[in-house]
Amino acid sequence: MGWIIKQKKPSEYHFMIDGVSSFGYGIRVSTTAKLDTPKPKYHDFDDVLGRNGTTRSFMGTYDNKTMEFNCSFVNDNKLKESWHNQYRKIKNWIMSANDNTKVHRLQQSDDSEWYMNIEKAEISECERTDHMVGSFTITFTLDPFDWSIGGDKWQTIDNIRYNPYIECYPLWRIVNHTGINNDFAISVNGNDPITVLNCESDREYYIDTDLLLTYSKYPYQEGIYRAGRSGLEEKARLAPGRNIIDVTPGFVVLCRPRWRSL
Repeated sequence: MGWIIKQKKPSEYHFMIDGVSSFGYGIRVSTTAKLDTPKPKYHDFDDVLGRNGTTRSFMGTYDNKTMEFNCSFVNDNKLKESWHNQYRKIKNWIMSANDNTKVHRLQQSDDSEWYMNIEKAEISECERTDHMVGSFTITFTLDPFDWSIGGDKWQTIDNIRYNPYIECYPLWRIVNHTGINNDFAISVNGNDPITVLNCESDREYYIDTDLLLTYSKYPYQEGIYRAGRSGLEEKARLAPGRNIIDVTPGFVVLCRPRWRSL
């Protein structure tokens, strides 16, 4: 990706893509970032007998949001690069977030315990002044949620029973330590249990409440061994507040809760 300015702890507000700071490319965020609030999706029912106006039902999903940064950079020859080369490298870095072979993360320096998933990155035309300064706007299209870094870590059941945010779609990790092949079941908040049949001793299994799959190797890939009844996995999602979680004794159960917030 070329040169990066080495700054250990930038004191000014900056943003990061996959952990790389905008300061590393000489970018200064010149105004406060603009962040949309995700809009809920509704289904409209027209002409409901006996009702005035339009009846709406929340679909449980949200539109993407956008975040906009007004930025500038100064080419003062410290990098021993021309203005044009500096701007090319800035563009290459920003546009690399459009690579859809992986999920790219956007973070803000004053909110470093949370991140947002990038769907698309765009750069406006660049205005050049005094032959040294470049000014432009970066617009990120993001999925609707803020994601907690702590929610990506494996945790024990006792640590995730209370969900302080909105409903989340955890990944459950199960290891059979009963010494024999055995069935495993998990029930969350009294919902129908999810059962993994004939779990081999000391083998790991995963219940993914986002993909709605139960499988035996992480991360999931097409063609690997699948177990359980696909489609019931949503019953093991964590509701806001206190959750009641029951599991088969003798199994080690860990959870990556994937905490999220609007």
